[in-house]
Amino acid sequence: MAEGLGINVRPREIRRVDERSPSCRPPARACLPLPFQERCAFRGAMHRNTRGFGPALPGFAIPSRTRRGRLWNQCQPWLEPIQESIIHSKADLTIKRPLSELPPGNYRLEFFQEDLWAAQPKQNLFMPEASAPNIFDIEIGSKDELLDRYKHLENSFRERLEKLAILKLLKDDAKLVEQSNQMKIENPLTENLRELAILMISWLPDEDKIRKLWNKLVELGNIVLKNQFEDVLKQLRESVDEVNKKRVIHLALALNLTPPDSPFKKGEMVVYKERGWIGCINGFSPKREYGKWLLEIRYGDGSKSKVPLEHFEKLFSIVDEKDLRKGRRKKGVI
Repeated sequence: MAEGLGINVRPREIRRVDERSPSCRPPARACLPLPFQERCAFRGAMHRNTRGFGPALPGFAIPSRTRRGRLWNQCQPWLEPIQESIIHSKADLTIKRPLSELPPGNYRLEFFQEDLWAAQPKQNLFMPEASAPNIFDIEIGSKDELLDRYKHLENSFRERLEKLAILKLLKDDAKLVEQSNQMKIENPLTENLRELAILMISWLPDEDKIRKLWNKLVELGNIVLKNQFEDVLKQLRESVDEVNKKRVIHLALALNLTPPDSPFKKGEMVVYKERGWIGCINGFSPKREYGKWLLEIRYGDGSKSKVPLEHFEKLFSIVDEKDLRKGRRKKGVI
């Protein structure tokens, strides 16, 4: 191919390789033979152009010393991705792992540039969205293999989450609803809630399915679960880059929870500083042109308004909560 021309990604066949079999011919540029079964995850064609070696994508070229590939399992998005460097002078990428590390299912591959001389950004915990640049979705194994894996999953919380992920990828909405209705979470561990949050974030922007799952989990009015989940979202927000901070906030709003960057919590009593009115926070509106957040406030007389967050302060005590229901009370009256 002539230098400088546009180039296309050409993922080649993804197949199971048993290198113990004499009849098996390993793919070109295969890793050294290993004494166990392994699966060749991806080999994407890459070609030289005027700016060096780059993935087979128009206009995408990276100095060879920093080119990397990152592979996420869409059935287990909470797992750390497999990462591989693209070797200097090589024109393709092969990712090979034992079958246990690459079970059948849908995967998302990202090509990216790593600047070893720059300060590293905060850890990126989330699988990138399908619309992000330099992203390719691939399938490993057949649908029958994936269904067989689904049937052999048991009922731990993590395995139930994986069942949900598989059903969504298979677009089996009826079974997804059925499986969601079987979800239970009692005395949840932080790790369970973290995996649940990351699964939900991987489903964005499909808010409808996320809300149905969440409503099932909290249908008994589990306030403790809501508070714990909000704490998990705060922790996740602090550990990711700016792009993924927005995805965490998106999830909080989709579930009608407190955004992780808000100093106030939903249901908290606050004072409208300029007028002395007391109200309860019903929700949040991300209209940033009016301030960081608009608080959706319900006052004691039943009236409501949306006011920028910076106009409020916390109310730490109320003498008689019945007085709040009679009307908008002044701060000085309490």
